[in-house]
Amino acid sequence: MLLLRVLTFTACLCAVGCSGSETSNANIAATTTVGGVSSAASSSLGFNVSVDGWGFQNYAVSEDTQFQISDAVALFGADAVCVDPDGECVATPTAVEWISMVAASMTGGICEGMTVGSIDRFLVGESVATSSVGLTDGLHRYLTRLYATQFLGDVIEETSRWRERSVSDIVAELQVALADRRHEQYTLGLYTKGGGHSVLPHAVAIESDGYGLISVYDPNWPNQQRYVEVDVENDRWRFSYESPDPGADPAPWTGGNGSLDLTPLSVREAPFPEPFTGAGTGDGMLLAVTSMSGDWTVTTSDGQVASGDKLLPGNGIVASVRGAFGATTTLVRVSDGDITVETSDDTRIAVQTSTQMASLLPVEGVTAVFTVGREVLGVSVEESSGAVVSITAGNSRVEVVVPAAASSQIEATSTETTIKVADTNGNQVTDLSIPAGNSRQELRIDQEGALSDVQPLSAPQEVRAATLAYTPSAPAAVVDTTTSAAVSRTTEAPSVATTSPTATTTIGVVDSVATTTLGVIEPVASTTTVAPTTSLPVSTTVQATTTTRTPVASTTAATTTAPTTTSTRAPATSTTTTVQRQRP
Repeated sequence: MLLLRVLTFTACLCAVGCSGSETSNANIAATTTVGGVSSAASSSLGFNVSVDGWGFQNYAVSEDTQFQISDAVALFGADAVCVDPDGECVATPTAVEWISMVAASMTGGICEGMTVGSIDRFLVGESVATSSVGLTDGLHRYLTRLYATQFLGDVIEETSRWRERSVSDIVAELQVALADRRHEQYTLGLYTKGGGHSVLPHAVAIESDGYGLISVYDPNWPNQQRYVEVDVENDRWRFSYESPDPGADPAPWTGGNGSLDLTPLSVREAPFPEPFTGAGTGDGMLLAVTSMSGDWTVTTSDGQVASGDKLLPGNGIVASVRGAFGATTTLVRVSDGDITVETSDDTRIAVQTSTQMASLLPVEGVTAVFTVGREVLGVSVEESSGAVVSITAGNSRVEVVVPAAASSQIEATSTETTIKVADTNGNQVTDLSIPAGNSRQELRIDQEGALSDVQPLSAPQEVRAATLAYTPSAPAAVVDTTTSAAVSRTTEAPSVATTSPTATTTIGVVDSVATTTLGVIEPVASTTTVAPTTSLPVSTTVQATTTTRTPVASTTAATTTAPTTTSTRAPATSTTTTVQRQRP
């Protein structure tokens, strides 16, 4: 016997002026109704996805506008990124590898930067509505820099701690946080076997029996009401990733404890510890695996296996970002020792230790062993169809083209890099020892074994002044970003081999409010029925508020206190989501 019950969730998305609120509970104006009986009050920041979210969709980033030297300087300072103290900025060897690692991951989209950027502007109290800000080169660089913070050791560690908590713990924290904008705020990560996704929670309502909704801003669906269904009694959640109508998704994401996490906004506040000499890398070895197919495995010396067909956190996987355009980047944290990597032709592996980095880009499938010891990093490539290996040692970065059917052993310390490449008959193609030296070196060894100098990655002197500050111009028309972002070209981007997306998703911008039939949340796909409502109640409340919050990445000229002003933004809309569910 099934009992049909109805949950009505109303979130008051109050208009916010140029500054924050001194009243901790000013934005609690939502109710839940079960069968017509009010059972709980919800917590709401007053964030309106149609005003405070970006007006454009998450987008794949073209190769020439991916993470660059100027972005690294903005995050870590010129002293950490550039070899010399003045003049043209020639990136250090490890900085080049880190920039390339982040750049390669951006082929799948930039959702993390969009969620962080939107809540940052909201909490600071920008007078220009985020939804009206057009996608310019300046905004793209701002989002790119926020996106890159997910690769920092502090961010990874704080997120991992929350992932160890239960679904009910996470929901309880959101209930407290979203009731008070002065409280720590978070982005919300959701994970399935196919990858993860970042959204921004802005309201939560839970029934007395533990069922409820977390309202979220999802960069993949601009101007639309999206939500995560939760069952805190059973520590389960459900989320529609792909369906235009979340209530009618035939294959929603589902999960439980360990597949949901929070990332505190405070851990992304500048200044950031630089990750090139150990300060921002964290413990052990960090692997970044970017793949279109997910055809890869990582096996540690003690037999722990992480693979691209099961991207849930665990077995070393600490984060996984499923790209909206095909590519998924997975971060794997392992201890020192030997790590065996098996990959397909569309997978890029980057390895970071406390002081060194290396990367592997196979031409086709390849098996490689990364060896990490005290102040040594090695890469051994077994016979394959060819690969490109790059590795850093002190002031040197060496790129080695391993020919098809050859094997190689490459090892780097702080003083030298040794390279041995042999053909199938055991004949040595390359046998070199390259001292690190005192000056910057960028070298390449081709498939014939010839050694040549390469111009290091560099940028004009002006990039030394790059900062996280971003000031939007006057409100501009929203840019259609159902394809790659239309931003200006630059000659600075590192040479990163990436796979261009072969398809994009066109997403409508329609506020949909649905009545949804739900079962108990289980980790299986379910079929749902939808009966959309026809109107939304409107709130015309406008408040003058103040804040003393420092933005994550300053979106205005650097100030710590915003003046009290009257909002020039349009009042937000109260939205009502009615979800009909089935329970045993």
